Amino acid sequence: RGSSFPALAATMPSIGQTALAVILGGVALTQVVGRSKSARPLLKKAGPYMFMSSLLAAVLVQLTAYCALLAPFDLYPTPVQKKVAKVCKVIKGFTWPWAFLCCPWVSIRIENKHLMDKMSDGRTRGILLIGNHTSWLDSVVLCVAGSSKLLAMHTVLASSYLLKTPLIGQIMKSERHIPVHFAGSKQNDFSLEEDKRKAMEDRMDEALQDKDMLFSYPEGQVNRDDTKVLNPFRYGTFRCAIKNDASIWGWVAINNDLCWPDKGLPGQPAEIVCTLLELAPDGALAFLRQNDVPLVPREGQTEKELMSEQCKFLAQEMQKRMQAQLDALHSGSRTKSD
Repeated sequence: RGSSFPALAATMPSIGQTALAVILGGVALTQVVGRSKSARPLLKKAGPYMFMSSLLAAVLVQLTAYCALLAPFDLYPTPVQKKVAKVCKVIKGFTWPWAFLCCPWVSIRIENKHLMDKMSDGRTRGILLIGNHTSWLDSVVLCVAGSSKLLAMHTVLASSYLLKTPLIGQIMKSERHIPVHFAGSKQNDFSLEEDKRKAMEDRMDEALQDKDMLFSYPEGQVNRDDTKVLNPFRYGTFRCAIKNDASIWGWVAINNDLCWPDKGLPGQPAEIVCTLLELAPDGALAFLRQNDVPLVPREGQTEKELMSEQCKFLAQEMQKRMQAQLDALHSGSRTKSD
């Protein structure tokens, strides 16, 4: 909570200055050494530690900036908290890319970046952005690659255990991201704590009603199998899009799992490629109508049954289109070699 910031305010400026010095020194060093072929063997061993330390330094600089804004965070009314959270998100967009500047053996290439402006400018409805989930690096890459407009309006659905993670937990709270409270901890167990479901759904509706962007991984968990094949999309992801007639966009990225493997250190050499995909830019209801999916219950059909039918169609159709884009990226991608 914001009340934890006063205790940090006295020490964070000096920590932030030290972190900034580390980043600037790292950028200067690695931009020279990192591009030398003779240095590749050394970078293969030291690279992950340099990546982790530079990312940590970037987060510390970010939190230093937050201290000035968030010391009285609990005293702000909700509308002010929302505005402060947007500023915090933009600050993150300036600090996190430094980690990649310190590590030139990891690159990010965005295709059709112009669609970011199309998605964010002049929007008349909320946006549901869905992405494939292959690594803990996925959200980091979105924030590094995204425009400042996209960052200001993004709200992420993330597992609630991240709230207890040092530094990341404070970022989640400060930026008003939405925790998902899973009831179980086993793989493929997507059951939710029922007493917290409504609060989560209300926050999702609020983000879309504010014409912001809700970012979700419809696979429900990190894909630890074949990352070239999407896991089945969860139908519930699309309920709020239908309810609020949100536009739906896709974010497809590859090689995040090579840079930050499931069982290994982050910062491995990789070329990360990502792209935006227009799925239902005119809204979920228009997409359903165009595909002859009913918008009102048939005779004898309940509202709940209709919603289930609509969600199932959206989930399957969005997965099919994102899989086609994923296949296209893999066919033209390459990994940086030693």
